[in-house]
Amino acid sequence: MKRTTLSLAESNARIFLQKDMLYRAWCAAHGGVYVPVSEKTQPNPDLDVANRDVMIGERRYTLMNPAYMFRQVAEMGEKLTAIQGRITALHPKGLKNEPSPWEERALLSFEHGAKEYLDIVQVDGGSYLHFMRPVKAKKACLTCHQRTESVDNVVGGISIVVPLEKYFEQYNKNIHKLWLAFWAIWSGGVCIIYIMNRVIQKNIHRLKRSEQQNATILHNIDKVGIGLHIVDKNFRVHYANSTMEKWFGYITDTICYQSSRKQEAPCSHCLLDQVAEQSSTVRYELIHHDRVFDVVSAPVIMQDGTLAKLELRLDVTDQKMVEEEQRKAAELLKAKESAESATVAKSMFLANMSHEIRTPMNAIIGMSKLALETALNQEQYNLISKVYISSLSLLGIINDILDFSKIEAGDMQLEIVDFRLQEVLEHLEMLIRIRAEEKGVLLTIETVGELPEVLRGDPLRLGQALINLGNNAVKFTDQGRVDVKVEPVELELQENKGDKEERGG
Repeated sequence: MKRTTLSLAESNARIFLQKDMLYRAWCAAHGGVYVPVSEKTQPNPDLDVANRDVMIGERRYTLMNPAYMFRQVAEMGEKLTAIQGRITALHPKGLKNEPSPWEERALLSFEHGAKEYLDIVQVDGGSYLHFMRPVKAKKACLTCHQRTESVDNVVGGISIVVPLEKYFEQYNKNIHKLWLAFWAIWSGGVCIIYIMNRVIQKNIHRLKRSEQQNATILHNIDKVGIGLHIVDKNFRVHYANSTMEKWFGYITDTICYQSSRKQEAPCSHCLLDQVAEQSSTVRYELIHHDRVFDVVSAPVIMQDGTLAKLELRLDVTDQKMVEEEQRKAAELLKAKESAESATVAKSMFLANMSHEIRTPMNAIIGMSKLALETALNQEQYNLISKVYISSLSLLGIINDILDFSKIEAGDMQLEIVDFRLQEVLEHLEMLIRIRAEEKGVLLTIETVGELPEVLRGDPLRLGQALINLGNNAVKFTDQGRVDVKVEPVELELQENKGDKEERGG
């Protein structure tokens, strides 16, 4: 259970690191991103590149490189969650990235070929899981590291620190519950053993006093389905009730292993010497013909003074099956909880990623639109307009990703608003016409019949469906034409408190 607890903390650290590595890779792939300068986000003093700071309109923007972005995000995340992230190096460019002794050991191990470094550290009486992976220089990173590094060299590492206090709190709670359950089971077992031992001792005492009492007790044990037999130190059966004979084939005045198992040597589980000669009471489980038996073996002395053992055997196969079903049910419940946790984590990841990507996409769309409003020649206008349209399409894909995470979370809702169908169709034509022209496919969008100018529904979801259908039609049409035809199927006029609403289907 402790290993599982630590494994869960380690998995969370790996997920946290993987998410940050994706942010960093995306930023590095674009050569950094420009963000507005604010009180919390100042220009990186360690970034000495041309055009680090630019003015767009009346607002100042600064270039944020992957390392600086990671530190900003990590400082923000440390306030929201207990998990801490940090980027460092043996020879950092900034003082804030100076490595701690633990990080220095991890960085040195990377230089000797280590793929990752994992350790549990005690700090001020608390336990923390430290996890680090190396960061290798990529081509896009040489903007900042060109004087000292080359591609695929290890330039530092990203460390994740996970406090283990809450994990250990849950572990201690589970251990406490486990011990309570174990104590209850153990106490019940001891009580059963104690009660059965008292019954056996009492019955043996009565057997010595009266043959009649002996017969009565043996009959009652046989009647309730408990196998009982007495075997002396020479493996001769002195007594076996009918239950024992039915289960194991024991017959009085025969050698037990010969009559029961048809073999020439005693059984390995017999324990006759331990019980009869050492006067020990033993309890064990026996499997015979796919049945499970709970066995209690106690020492007895026959009337002639011969040492022997008396065994009670109870069929507990059904009880074991119930226990196995309970164990499987517990495992299924645990697996279900793990799957639900993984689904929630995935939905949160998709939502976070969608929101993070939309920020730079909105900047690209905005700057493209501003560029289109300037004096451009025809070729420049065509190129930037394609960038603008493609950005809108990519933003739609990002919105689809966010919608997917909402659907999984059960948070997807449709709007019911008034909208103009012509605007939806114009947006559809703008997004798929360029691709159709590139393939040499003729695209036509027309409306047939009289349609209301204003419809009521969700224009965003309708547009998404039409764009998906249109893109697929163009994609799988190598030559010819793609027609989008809109015609009314049914028109109704409804009155609601004197107001008329016109709807088209």
